[in-house]
Amino acid sequence: MGIDLVHTIYVKLGTFGKYHPKLALVKSITGTYGFLNTEGKEVVNPVYAKIGAFGKFHPDLALVMDITNKYGFIDQQGKEVIPCRHTRSELVQALQAYRH
Repeated sequence: MGIDLVHTIYVKLGTFGKYHPKLALVKSITGTYGFLNTEGKEVVNPVYAKIGAFGKFHPDLALVMDITNKYGFIDQQGKEVIPCRHTRSELVQALQAYRH
């Protein structure tokens, strides 16, 4: 019988390249998602209910949904550049405002 020295905080670790070439999706023990880089460092804290792939809506951004079902976008450094305060129907307008 041993002693646990490291607590498991992820229940799922994705592959690099599916969402971003240098990031892997992780799912926390609380069921929220974030990203790790190739060095194992958290780039995006696992606080989102859903995260989309980078480049789907904008070349440098990924769609995220928070636990209150509000949407926003994060950049490749994990910064929420469009805050999670939008409904799905408001996303196009929010993204157009970001582009300008």
